Amino acid sequence: MTEIEALRGRVVAARDEFRQVPGSGPHRLGPPDPATGEQWSAGNVLGHMANILPFWSGQISAALEGSTWIGRGENGYESRKQAIEAGATADEAKLRSEIEQGIDTVLQLLDRIRPDQLDLEVEHRRAAETKVKSIRVLLDQILVSHLEAHVRQYRELRSATAQTG
Repeated sequence: MTEIEALRGRVVAARDEFRQVPGSGPHRLGPPDPATGEQWSAGNVLGHMANILPFWSGQISAALEGSTWIGRGENGYESRKQAIEAGATADEAKLRSEIEQGIDTVLQLLDRIRPDQLDLEVEHRRAAETKVKSIRVLLDQILVSHLEAHVRQYRELRSATAQTG
């Protein structure tokens, strides 16, 4: 199995796990994130996931087409914040559909990437730091692992909501 096939398999597994999580119910806040102190509901997680999948797929696609850096910038961070906040009150079925489309976009990206492009390096500009990273690392960190982490978070929040009624 190639690296790209392995990444694709992880995305498909995350999609399958996401599809198994019941998609309705109240949006109670989960525990605070130890690093940021943020507290998210299932809706916040969905809003974030609907934002990150097309955003980061587009950023990596741009890097493959010659962009020397990727990142959000000030407007991008505002868009991220708005997506998270809007997720709390948005239609859950609509967000889930957007996430499914975002996952399809990630899979399409993985289908067209060539193995020799995995070593291509670009600047990853974040709010507090800029680091040079390979496409291989970026695919794993900002797309695949990021998706997996938020699917787990969504499942846990939905599970906690079901248990507390």
